[in-house]
Amino acid sequence: MATSSSWFSLVSLFESHLRNTFTSSGLSSQSIDIDSDTTLHFWSPKHPSLTLPSLVLLHGFGGNSVWQWSSQVQCLSTHFNLYVPDLIFFGESFTTSLERSEIFQAVSVGKLLELLGVTRYSVIGTSYGGFVAYHMARLWPERVEKIVIVNSALNLTSKDTEELLKKAKIEKIESLFLPSSSAELLACFRLMHKRFPIYIPEFLLNDILNILCNENRKEKLELLKGTIVGQEDILSISHLHQEVLIIWGEDDPIFSLEKGYELKELIGDKVSMEVMPKTSHTPQNENPKLFNEIVKKFFDTKVIKNTNPQQEVIMATSSSCFSLVSWYESHLRNTFTSAGLSSKSINIDADTTMHYWSPKHPLTLPPLVLIHGFGGSSLWQWSKQLQYLCSHFTLYLPDLIFIGKSVTNSSDRSEVFQAVSLGKLFELLGVTRYSVMGTSYGGFVAYHMARLWPDRVEKVIIASSAINMRQKEVEELLKKEKIEKIEDVFMPSSPDELLTLIRLMHKPRFPIYIPNFLLNDFLNVLCNENRKERLELLKGTTVGKEDIISLPPLQQEVLIVWGEDDPIFPLEKGYELKELIGDNVRIEVMPKTSHMPQIENPKVFNDIVKKFLLGRSPS
Repeated sequence: MATSSSWFSLVSLFESHLRNTFTSSGLSSQSIDIDSDTTLHFWSPKHPSLTLPSLVLLHGFGGNSVWQWSSQVQCLSTHFNLYVPDLIFFGESFTTSLERSEIFQAVSVGKLLELLGVTRYSVIGTSYGGFVAYHMARLWPERVEKIVIVNSALNLTSKDTEELLKKAKIEKIESLFLPSSSAELLACFRLMHKRFPIYIPEFLLNDILNILCNENRKEKLELLKGTIVGQEDILSISHLHQEVLIIWGEDDPIFSLEKGYELKELIGDKVSMEVMPKTSHTPQNENPKLFNEIVKKFFDTKVIKNTNPQQEVIMATSSSCFSLVSWYESHLRNTFTSAGLSSKSINIDADTTMHYWSPKHPLTLPPLVLIHGFGGSSLWQWSKQLQYLCSHFTLYLPDLIFIGKSVTNSSDRSEVFQAVSLGKLFELLGVTRYSVMGTSYGGFVAYHMARLWPDRVEKVIIASSAINMRQKEVEELLKKEKIEKIEDVFMPSSPDELLTLIRLMHKPRFPIYIPNFLLNDFLNVLCNENRKERLELLKGTTVGKEDIISLPPLQQEVLIVWGEDDPIFPLEKGYELKELIGDNVRIEVMPKTSHMPQIENPKVFNDIVKKFLLGRSPS
């Protein structure tokens, strides 16, 4: 576990670069429950155009959507409203249903688009995604306008499959599409890419296996077995009513070019075919310029010139630069995954979707909810607690609304609304009794959860969270630190403001110099997403707005943890809070720490938490 979460992963780094490509193309990462069993993750326009047609891109078996369409999204996003889902068990899409066929995938994507209100669209599918695209066009001829099938042999017979295995010198089809060893992966690469590098180091092959092949491996193997294509010798392909374009790599060794020509005669009356020379199984990645031109020509799009050169520079820079912060965030995600946690999203009501981390498999350990503060999602603030606490508790780590992937259409921006939203989440998850730990802004939320639901919340930990902050004290803090507005502290907008915040939070152990590019990287990844809504959260917070404090005492046992040198919420506020918040309260002061003691001295912090919650000294 330690190794998987702590080593330098080039593949994770490159995936974060691919995600940046999608984001800089105007796409947003979202998840939605399409029914009681299934959640689909997808990329869609942040601001859909009323004048552009809709186009759905369906990936194949070799990874999620960011790995297979990154060379298309910037080009095509100026011509289409792009919808790019992760198929089930790829990326963050999953189901509790036992159905594993490509028809089920097609029905699921159809449900997603129906929920999004996308009633007419075209579809492009590559390889396995082409199987899904075909069934979408077959099932909904009134919705699907045009279809592009890329290197996708819907007409593969069981005999063809046997010949492929023999030619590739492999025993099972899963060795090709879901390799389990570096040797199998190398064989797969050499088969798929004729112009293949002579040497790939073993550590990189293992990195690719870990990131792209091992997640949901059992379910992906079931998908392969559940696929209808290639199982029979008698073909049953329904004619499509739509205009169809087949694109095929001239040298595809998996689905040979002959299968493409054969499919052209089988699939309908309005079918054209384009063969891409010197490409194999993934022509959209091997020659994206030609591929994109073929697609645009088929859809008869006109070139849309960007009238804002500065925006072009920003997009090119943001999608191609090396982002240390994004890489580190992917490392943090690995830490969560290696601790046995899974990333999930759920609609808690008609307005609000909550993203959270919870155990992949149900546990019998006592539930503990960790609520982050304002400086980033749960990934950034609780990574030092996971490995230690996950062996003692069933951990739930939600992203608060507008921080991370949680969103709402509601106009409520108070910490009480955040608390109510978390209460709804745990009610839906069937978690009826739990303890809560919140840091900074998360402590405000934890307090209100304990106040609202004394029958659900067992124990409360409040870390560096001055719920008792008065308006006068906020003004004194700003004056002392020579800051104009509170948002300059919690939502910096420039490298200088960010530097002030970091220096304020980390006294006295602060690096003498941080390069400007890294400060801008932090701002881009941690401060600019949902910036407008986060500023509204700051304005909507009730703490620090009055000079008269009204804090109903809590019935639960409460632990207050405070950094001795906290310059934002000084230690005196911790002692004052202890007297205000209830009769069963104690405080632990952590020496030589400031506003984030859980990160600055995680060993001491974790021991304090475990001792309080379990009522015994650490073993």
